Amino acid sequence: MLDDTLKAQLGAYLERVQHPFEIEASLSDSENSREMLELLQTIQGLRADKITLKTDGNDARKPSFTLRRAGAATSLRFAGLPLGHEFTSLVLALLWTGGHPPKVEQETLDNIQALDGDFDFEVYMSLSCHNCPDVVQALSLMAIYNPKIKTTVIEGGAFQEEVEKREIMAVPMVFLNGQVFASGRMSVEEIVAKLDTNSAAREAAKLDAKDVYDVLIVGGGPAGAAAGVYAARKGIRTGIAAERFGGQVNDTLAIENYISVPETTGPKLAAALEEHAKAYEVDIMNMQRAAQLIPAEQPGGLIQVKMENGGTLKAKTVILSTGARWRNVNVPGEAEYKNKGVAYCPHCDGPLFKGKRTAVIGGGNSGVEAAIDLAGIVEHVSLIEFADQLKADAVLVTKLRSLPNVSIHTNAQTTEITGADGKVNGLKYKDRATGEEHLVPLEGVFVQIGLVPNTEFLRGTVELSKFGEIIIDAKGQTNVPGVFAAGDCTTVPYKQIVIAAGDGAKAALAAFDQRRLAVVDIRQKPPGAGHALDGISGAGAAALDARSDAHRGLRGGDDHRRMAARTRLHRLSVESSGARMGLRHAVAAERGPVRRLRPGYLHLPGPGSACGGLAGAMTRATGPSVRSAWMLSRARRKRSNTVRVASASRSSSLSCTMA
Repeated sequence: MLDDTLKAQLGAYLERVQHPFEIEASLSDSENSREMLELLQTIQGLRADKITLKTDGNDARKPSFTLRRAGAATSLRFAGLPLGHEFTSLVLALLWTGGHPPKVEQETLDNIQALDGDFDFEVYMSLSCHNCPDVVQALSLMAIYNPKIKTTVIEGGAFQEEVEKREIMAVPMVFLNGQVFASGRMSVEEIVAKLDTNSAAREAAKLDAKDVYDVLIVGGGPAGAAAGVYAARKGIRTGIAAERFGGQVNDTLAIENYISVPETTGPKLAAALEEHAKAYEVDIMNMQRAAQLIPAEQPGGLIQVKMENGGTLKAKTVILSTGARWRNVNVPGEAEYKNKGVAYCPHCDGPLFKGKRTAVIGGGNSGVEAAIDLAGIVEHVSLIEFADQLKADAVLVTKLRSLPNVSIHTNAQTTEITGADGKVNGLKYKDRATGEEHLVPLEGVFVQIGLVPNTEFLRGTVELSKFGEIIIDAKGQTNVPGVFAAGDCTTVPYKQIVIAAGDGAKAALAAFDQRRLAVVDIRQKPPGAGHALDGISGAGAAALDARSDAHRGLRGGDDHRRMAARTRLHRLSVESSGARMGLRHAVAAERGPVRRLRPGYLHLPGPGSACGGLAGAMTRATGPSVRSAWMLSRARRKRSNTVRVASASRSSSLSCTMA
């Protein structure tokens, strides 16, 4: 059953078992039962001092086995062989039953143990499904840690009659106490939250209590993860609020185009992204879905993001990386027969259509790859493409055309998915050239027509394209000050993982630059600031504002931007009428008398540059800051002692020219 290498790896894992437990198997004389017995005997032999094997079980599902810790009333059963993608689920179940701690937050374990009631879960999975392990592992953990929870993991291929009787046409499919509970990928936190009706209010209160973030990222896919890492590396307070970390990457099986990683899977990449972000102490808030973006009331103010659970997060800058989801065909029958023949993941649900007729809607890379994969499982595949030719890569199209059980229909518009008795039985399409309608008899339809951005909550707040994508500039800036965006939810072309990650990094750097040059409020006089602060604030002056673009308020003014980039004009704004006089007094207090050259110009004493002198005064007046360090850095490269200020002493702006 297991080769020597796998046995050695399994043996190393089983060394972590701390408490004795037993495996009770219910077997028949079938081939599947023989294979299960062989597997269980191997497991028991690798850790005979802690694991006891019994073969006298009488469960109705055969073959199956139960894991039960000695002295504990836990109930976790596997029906069918948990191999393929589920072998990891089996190994984890063995370790957890044996007392090895799971890699989940203690709060999650506490919430599992606090669940009260009778919960009998049945989860149907397939060995080729890469979404199933998350659900299987979550429900296994819950059964091990709460005696009121019973979990049975059922491999659909071993119990086909049961699958057909319950009309299961998509996995993972979860039943609770005999009724459909959920389908699709779910984390343990999501399942617990669905069972605990008070969890939403508690989570909302936690969010409300969070401190203000320098950068808040909404969405945890490749763009959000990269933004989180790049922002946190700058030493600023960074948070990521995500519905599920990894986003749509979790639903991707094979990834072979992420540079430097020849091959990986979506779940593995998603886990690596989260681990990397956590290494920089990014505050990750999972199971959070944004409901509203509230822009700052005034420049430099706080931006708010309201979540669907009622909680609100506050930040100085926000990066939107909400990604995209599978696009629906939006034809009659699609919603009605979802998970009843209409599916979106050929890897997960394909095995459920073994020997049946299916169709794939979409002729791009995803659609053609789905058709190729399905052709090895199902009786026949009909590929339906709206355009007059397939849009997939040539190598994929060549492979598809070589398959004997595939028919290709181009220039075909899907008009309806038909069904009877709660199941799909056909697909109608119209020939766009002739107008003739056709009916394709089948049992399954896989939709692969691209993505739609998750931006509905932004309508009326952030400027969107006609396709619902967030409109951004070259730095990821939206039309809302302080709000950036990156990834598949934006107008950036070519929705690829590597592109999303790069755009996330770019947005984080742009957000940091904005925060670095943002408003510094000195209304509150720091202890020991002395007369320098008094001088620079003048008669109640406040906000120091230095920006790389003095005309940033004139959005869309490319000429202004180019001018600012050439002259490196930086603006220092104060709120009092004594701006120039305040500056003169501040610098004089630190570096000596300030000499006026001509109207509008001052000469700052001492070595270095004008901006260096100003930065020194600011540093001593208000304490070290990112702004001061930046100005001093600029001063080292630009040596000038002349600063141009506003021509009138009553002006509210002072300009430092880095010439």
